[in-house]
Amino acid sequence: MKIGAGVGKGVSSFTLGELLDLRFAVDVEELLRVFREIDAPLRRALRESLWGEYAGIKFGRDLSRLAPSALALPDELFWYRYATSTLPQLEVRAEELERFVVMIDKSGSMAGRKTLWARAVALALARLAHAHRVEARCGFFDYEVHRIYDLRREFPEALKAILCVESEGDTSIDAALREADRYGATIILITDGEDAVTYHPRSRLISVMVEGDNGALREASDAYLKVKPDREGALRLFRVVRG
Repeated sequence: MKIGAGVGKGVSSFTLGELLDLRFAVDVEELLRVFREIDAPLRRALRESLWGEYAGIKFGRDLSRLAPSALALPDELFWYRYATSTLPQLEVRAEELERFVVMIDKSGSMAGRKTLWARAVALALARLAHAHRVEARCGFFDYEVHRIYDLRREFPEALKAILCVESEGDTSIDAALREADRYGATIILITDGEDAVTYHPRSRLISVMVEGDNGALREASDAYLKVKPDREGALRLFRVVRG
């Protein structure tokens, strides 16, 4: 099937398949643009969080974790303590990403900027989980739950799903929550909330409302975020995820 025959000098006709390929390429380009907007801040926040909380004093030669008292030592004593790994240092308790299942609403009401943002967030979380070997999963839902991917064992397949998903269909948030609850991990639900919700999961639930609101979901959630599909919305989610 040919589309647009004879439109403009030097512009050839496109087959339907070629138009679909072009639309896919534009969609992926826009997705990666949104991903770049939020990924660097997420990685920076993770690096900062790895310092964690002070848990006491230990001794060693790591100059990046010197206790303030070490700076008051005379030079000769300082370098002697450095050589013998006996400099006082701040011991920290590192924070880690917890196990999670991210469920993304791909229904028709999410079409446009909302689904691009949700997919970009999923891409950033998937990359972080894969890099830090966190037990994590990612899945999509509309009126039913589609395949849920293990981000450690099925990382390439999960990336392909994030790149290729299209928003269409009705919504069943209850179905998504029931399926995600099977894994016993924190559930990160990204949706605009356009559905009735009756199921209350046993697992910790973080609901991310993208330009939406849902009173029943608010009651069922341990953390409930109303966000705009932008970088600050992604950072707010990440602060909650890392506790």
